[in-house]
Amino acid sequence: MRPSNLGNDLNTALKYRRGADSMTEFTRKIGQLARNIMRHKLEEEDLKIFLIQNALDDPETKKDLKMKDLKTFDEIKARIKKLR
Repeated sequence: MRPSNLGNDLNTALKYRRGADSMTEFTRKIGQLARNIMRHKLEEEDLKIFLIQNALDDPETKKDLKMKDLKTFDEIKARIKKLR
């Protein structure tokens, strides 16, 4: 089993829907999804970086950000402004 990363755990949680799960199973899964995310001990900065990268629609901007070694939200925000 490979270790989880924050991006995968957040994406999994955001995509999860109850569907046909019983209420017991639904709340169990929600609890597990929350524990998976919290295990990363993320800071607000980490969450903002994930969210801004995830919310981008332009593939060229995403590609540019991956090529740069940007470490902070402010660096990413400044680079996006420069590209637009």
